[in-house]
Amino acid sequence: MIVKALEDKSALVTGAANGIGAAIAAAFCRAGARVVLVDRDEDGLRRVQASLAGDGPECIALACDVSKPGEIEACVKKALAAAGEIDILVNNAGGSGPTPALDIEEIEESTWDYVLDLNLKSTFLFSRFVVPGMRRKRYGRIINMSSTLKDGLAGPLNTINARLPYATSKGAIVSFTRQLAKDLAPCGITVNALAPGLIHADADARIARRYMSLDDAGRKSMMAAIPAGRPGSGEEVAGAALFLASPASGYITGDTLMISGGI
Repeated sequence: MIVKALEDKSALVTGAANGIGAAIAAAFCRAGARVVLVDRDEDGLRRVQASLAGDGPECIALACDVSKPGEIEACVKKALAAAGEIDILVNNAGGSGPTPALDIEEIEESTWDYVLDLNLKSTFLFSRFVVPGMRRKRYGRIINMSSTLKDGLAGPLNTINARLPYATSKGAIVSFTRQLAKDLAPCGITVNALAPGLIHADADARIARRYMSLDDAGRKSMMAAIPAGRPGSGEEVAGAALFLASPASGYITGDTLMISGGI
């Protein structure tokens, strides 16, 4: 852990009500950042906010459905008013939608649009709204959330619902990250991505719940595909995010860091 590496910095973390987002927010808070917690789960936001009281500067909780562009713009305006210009943005919110669909014939256009909006468009819009302030300061850190599924995965759905649009969006985030990094490098802004594999950040996290709902054979099959033989933790992803958010990573931009146990 990089102690107080983010002192005097403001960070906005989406998808912060549980799981990986909550772990990243906690790490940032302990490192001295003022953290804006963003999620549509208001109860979860309040729990995370309460759990971080006393660990660092006061956290700010803002409810936002990141699949809705109007809510994103309003959320960023509130964040800027409450925390000042954002130094660090973590585009963590996302998912594979509520409807299981394996074959392309099963995927409705509405499902495709929703999953891409949730993962890819939200990443674009949050970045678009915070970059002007980063340009003015000539400093910024943007961390986008891809996935090991960016390269596709054969077999059953397991913990993912609409896998085709999910993999598509996570692959596109890598390309988005590389291009935005090139565009913003002259301004002192770095843009990187994390690509987690199977992560059990906490018992309430969506992926952990879906994993536990699988039968024994399904769980064993998933573990067999991971060379490390176990899922990762939220703290392990948060440690990587903290490094990319810190001054120590200033010459790293456009990269995607795998956090996968060797996949």
